[in-house]
Amino acid sequence: MRKWGTQPPRCGTARSATQGLLTEDVLLGEAQKWLLAQHIVIGHANFPTVTHLYGQIIDILRERSLMTATLDDVYFGPGHNRRI
Repeated sequence: MRKWGTQPPRCGTARSATQGLLTEDVLLGEAQKWLLAQHIVIGHANFPTVTHLYGQIIDILRERSLMTATLDDVYFGPGHNRRI
């Protein structure tokens, strides 16, 4: 039973696709906010806004010693042949 004044645990935060493309300023702010260790950030890396900011996004990842991963990496691990 939930007590008054407590919040249920959240798994994450999402932006709705119906909000449209983010401006470069907003996207860079979101990258600064969410590209952190132990965070999973999912997005479309081929959107024009993202492609214009690749260099700055890579700088954030390097400054924070972060690595990118694909969903295949997460679910199957390195070297997996994708067969279940």
